[in-house]
Amino acid sequence: MTQPSTDIKLMPLRYDGVCACGAPVVAGTRAGYDRVAKKVVCPQCLDVGQVPSQPVGRHESATHEPAPAPEARPDASDLRPADVVPVEFGRAGGSAIAEYERRSAKRESTIRAKHPKLGGLILALSDDPSSTRVWKTGGIGEQRIGAALDGLAGDGVLVLHDRKIPGSRANIDHIAVGPSGIFVIDAKRYVDAKVEVKRNGGIFTPVTERLIVRGRDQTKLVAGLAGQVAAVYDVLEDLEEFAHVDVQAVIAFVDANLPMFGSLEIAGVPILGPKGTAKLVRRPGLLDAERRSLLHAHLATRLPAYTT
Repeated sequence: MTQPSTDIKLMPLRYDGVCACGAPVVAGTRAGYDRVAKKVVCPQCLDVGQVPSQPVGRHESATHEPAPAPEARPDASDLRPADVVPVEFGRAGGSAIAEYERRSAKRESTIRAKHPKLGGLILALSDDPSSTRVWKTGGIGEQRIGAALDGLAGDGVLVLHDRKIPGSRANIDHIAVGPSGIFVIDAKRYVDAKVEVKRNGGIFTPVTERLIVRGRDQTKLVAGLAGQVAAVYDVLEDLEEFAHVDVQAVIAFVDANLPMFGSLEIAGVPILGPKGTAKLVRRPGLLDAERRSLLHAHLATRLPAYTT
């Protein structure tokens, strides 16, 4: 016997496995997983505080089955439709609307506490500050893009909304899994704002690109997508077959003035409206329905939905 590794993680197993002692461990059992040795550790071995270094017989019944080889990272061929857990699709704009409501309620509480008699009148005659309203505006934009994406279920596009990025306070507005790959979609609502991409430089100087919204440089919106795309690629590394699936960033504008003809793109990121975004994510590709479902479920598990 050897002492348990400090890298053993307790969790409900997603796949059937076999402990080094020979005991089978079915999917869904809360057991151990040694992340270094890539081995399942059955509950009985965990109870006695030891991990068998080689088969010593199943608990309560002697047997001499050989120890299984260390578990390889699963790929799509290891997964069956029955292995896919129910997916939490998320609520488009949920965290943004919740933040708006939290800030608005805090402001109301503060005003009423300071002005017990006139608080209601003050609130009736004044608006929330722009730093609060922007959360509601963003949430509405996410809801509009989310509705457009949700309408594509019949076209073979699977969608997730408002996803957490592990180890970060940032979120991903929408993820769409379509026949041609995965799309990370950042929704932005700028009412009646002109959106354009300006390029400077040329033959003798480097070309620079800027995203201009309502006359102001908003190139930072593009830079913010890099971390979101990286988070999705990190998740894909868990499934070897999908490690090289294309992940495309998209900025989707709601209620803005986009060009009627042609298209906008900056640093390889398409700038689209709701209809253009919907058209992009359902374009043909090589991912069949089963593989899209596996990808969708895996992303949903590793990038959980915000709950409000």
